[in-house]
Amino acid sequence: MTEKYYFDVFPELMSERLLLREIRLSEANQMIEITAYDGQQAENSHDVVRILSQIALDYINGDGITWGLYLKSTGEFIGNCCFCRGYKNNIAEIGYVLKPDFRGHGYMTEAVKTVTRFGLQDMKVTNVFG
Repeated sequence: MTEKYYFDVFPELMSERLLLREIRLSEANQMIEITAYDGQQAENSHDVVRILSQIALDYINGDGITWGLYLKSTGEFIGNCCFCRGYKNNIAEIGYVLKPDFRGHGYMTEAVKTVTRFGLQDMKVTNVFG
């Protein structure tokens, strides 16, 4: 049986160096270079807002959840990490993207571990794959 996951409040997660929280529309201009949805790459902040609206709809429908990744030390947006494409058979597919300047520093490993732990413990998914 497949469950849908809804939260009264968007879950914020923390790791050693990162805050994982809901992305705000006001941050659209910071994420143009790394935002895509269903193979459609954003070209401007208007495209990002449209994509973020679809991501929000997926969340409301229980078909996905996307966290923005922010450095705890500065609050800077550096990427995102998500469970996407629903939760068929309580299995979560993980997706992620990181701005080029922040790659190679272990940030995504840290984020994926945090999101996976949340999925298995709090969302009760049975398996996570990427």
